[in-house]
Amino acid sequence: MVTTLLAAWITATVSGRISVPQITRAYDVTIFILIAAQVQQIYQCYKDGSSGQLSGITYTMNTAGAAARIFTSVQENAGTSMMRGYMVSLVLNAIILGQIVIYGSKEEGRGRSSKKKKNDTATTTTTTIRRRSQRVKGE
Repeated sequence: MVTTLLAAWITATVSGRISVPQITRAYDVTIFILIAAQVQQIYQCYKDGSSGQLSGITYTMNTAGAAARIFTSVQENAGTSMMRGYMVSLVLNAIILGQIVIYGSKEEGRGRSSKKKKNDTATTTTTTIRRRSQRVKGE
């Protein structure tokens, strides 16, 4: 179904049946989809106080890619709709990258302390077992 709709859209666009303003409006819809998706992610990270499984490298590349697209679009005199999309993408990706930087260090700190507790418990258990085995051998 989706493939058929996409094929029909491409055919109509290439054949000239769809005007430039219609294409621009369709592109603007993707900006709203982008905003809806990433604002939810930003809010979830803020609410949790953690960036969870988000990759800093991925969002660094997304942010740099959006900046490069803006630069290229300025050089090539691209349409304003495309520029809006790239600017929104740059801002939202930069916000998420900032959350990864800010919350990531807090998450790592928590992770270290919980690992330390696990290791302390394991060390205490091992020490107790050794002492018991030494008592048994000594008796």
